[in-house]
Formats: sequence, structure tokens, C-alpha cells
Amino acid sequence: YLTNFFSKITSFYNVEHYFDFEVIFVDDGSTDNSRILIEEFIKANININCKYLSKENGGVSTARNFGIDSSNGDYLWLVDCDDDINLQELNNVLSSIHLVQDVLIFDFYKEDTINKQSVRISGNFNSSLLCFEKVIKSGLLHPVWNKIYRKSLLIEHNIKFNEKYNYAEDLLFNLDVILNTDSVSFIHTPIYIYYIRDSSLSTKYIYNLPELIVCVANKYRELHYSKRIDIDFVFKWIIIDSIKKIIANNLHQDNQIDKCILDLLYIFDRLPVQKRFWKIYRKFSNMALMSFFIRVLIKLIHMYLKLKKILRLSGN
Repeated sequence: YLTNFFSKITSFYNVEHYFDFEVIFVDDGSTDNSRILIEEFIKANININCKYLSKENGGVSTARNFGIDSSNGDYLWLVDCDDDINLQELNNVLSSIHLVQDVLIFDFYKEDTINKQSVRISGNFNSSLLCFEKVIKSGLLHPVWNKIYRKSLLIEHNIKFNEKYNYAEDLLFNLDVILNTDSVSFIHTPIYIYYIRDSSLSTKYIYNLPELIVCVANKYRELHYSKRIDIDFVFKWIIIDSIKKIIANNLHQDNQIDKCILDLLYIFDRLPVQKRFWKIYRKFSNMALMSFFIRVLIKLIHMYLKLKKILRLSGN
């Protein structure tokens, strides 16, 4: 996908040739011909301020931290090479740079290449953090590539990507950002196109998922106390989503039911739940009930996947 990304950079330069920017490529220990493509592009486009950085493979968080530390600009836009940029709307971002006191958030398209679906992720709200609930529910909070950050904010508060996790690292980063600013601006224009593919990290087994869920919940609790934001709905979402994610994560593992039970007990034993959720907690702390519940769910999921496969084959 690097070739497509290069074409976007070139077009970006042609659209706003007077805009001072640098493009940083971070090679996270690639084993294909990515380096050759990048070096050829840089040589062929000397009028674009490009920087190629190479490091041992350490995951997306280490690559992003490396790139941020090596950047010279006042603002940062973190993009993935296998996604796309809406050039027709790009000028809206460039003309809105002056609005970026700390963070600028814009809409994006989610392109599901597996199910051939396209969804615009958007939100109808102003720049006040009082609309935080809407930001979360809209899906605009989680990713980093639909935001432009003031670099000095990250430096002042030592905000970095948590290199311990290879899932939800964007969300943890953005929660740290929101915790340290009251200046968030929005433009309701879809600039970025995010592609969901089979090879996505989100489809892989996450070995430290229970610990990650608790970490995210604690970040939200910290946000609740520091910003005085009512986010009870977040804890409801975390409890429900945790059950789904734990089951999905262990669905194809050995001893899947035992692992699901242990992971859920780990989570419910540590979640900063409100009093109204203690009844739910007590129910799920009952080993026998939890085992029955998980067995039924896994059975239903297996039946669904089998039926889906049969329908797909009959359609072909």
C-alpha cells in the first residue's frame, strides 16, 4: 500500500505547495521492499521534506513514539500507510490549523473491505468537552489518525503511546491527551479513510486483554474525576463490551471456557464499577453461573459462524 500512500503525499504537496510540512516514514523492521520504495520516492521528490527512519520491529506504539520524538513540526498528524486521505476536503484541515490550540478532531470514513461496507463516522457537536459523551458514542475519540495534535502539549505532559499493548493503544493515548487539555476543536469534514482488512491487528489474539480493559476503565475513571464528566454510560459499555471481547478473544483458544472465566473474573475484580453495577458483578462472580452463561454464548457463536459459512458457500 506504500505506492498509494506516496501518490497521496505527492498530491498533498501539489494541492498545498506553500504549506510547510515534513513527512516522516517510520520503518518498523519491515522485511519486504518497503525501504526501497521509500528511498526511491524520496529521491524522486526532493521538493518534499521527507525523513526516513528505520528501527527494529517493536510494534505500532514504538514506531509512533519514535516518529514523534524525531519530528520537527509544531503539529502532528499520525497516519497509517495502508489508509487513504480525502484530498478534496484536505484544504479544510489546512485552513483550520490555526484552530488547533491543542487538538483538532475531524470526521472519517470507515471502509470495511471484508463486508464491502462504507460508514461515515461523524458527530454533530461543538468544541466543548461537555459533549464528551457524544464524542465517545460517535467513535471519533478512539483513533489518532482523525486528529491533529499540538506537539508541545505531548511534550509538556510526557504523553506517549503505551508500548505494553498492541491493541487500543490509540484510545489510551487519546484519553491521556483529553486528560491534559480543555482545548479541543472540531471540523465536521471527512478527511481520513480507514480500511478494515483481514490482516488487521484487531482480528488477532490479544494476550493481555484483561489487563488492558482494566487500564482503559481506570483512565475513564480518572477522566471522570478530573473533568467532572458524568461517564456512567462508559462503565456500562465497558462491562458489556468486556464480556464480548473476552469471549471473542478466547473463542479459538484451547480451554476457551476456563480462560473466559478467569479473564472475566480478573476484570470484574478490578473494574472501578459504580454501586449500581454491584449486582451485575456479584452475578458474574458466581463461577457456576458464569460457566453456564459462557458455554451458552460460545455455543451460539459457533452455530452462528457455521450458519454464516454455509450461507456464504451456498451464495457462491
